[in-house]
Amino acid sequence: MGKNSYTQLASDLVRLVGGGDNISSVTNCMTRLRFVLKDENAAKTDEIKANKEVKGVIQQGGQYQIIIGTHVNAVIDDVRKEAGITEGDEKQDMKLLKDGNLFDRIFKIISGCIMPMIGVMVASGMIKGLL
Repeated sequence: MGKNSYTQLASDLVRLVGGGDNISSVTNCMTRLRFVLKDENAAKTDEIKANKEVKGVIQQGGQYQIIIGTHVNAVIDDVRKEAGITEGDEKQDMKLLKDGNLFDRIFKIISGCIMPMIGVMVASGMIKGLL
């Protein structure tokens, strides 16, 4: 698939998730585009699933995930350009931090504090085990 196909796919996906104004952030994993949307109801899930390049759509954990395939790294650059989002300067909406019940908000805060330290804790545990 050529570069033009990714540009068209990115344009279609941004339009179908509600446009660049509806996207707070977009990241990717091995096969999925992971959107954090301001309004998930604005996304046209059936039309996204109908796209021949899309393998599926999953909504979980406050993310709107579109399964693309292993070429997702090439697609995400075009999605960011189309949405007007740069990798280090993603739009953050404080409302997203306030969503959910009290337990969810506390868990988000605790996991946000602990996640950066996991690598250090694993490394120090391995060093202690060797000593």
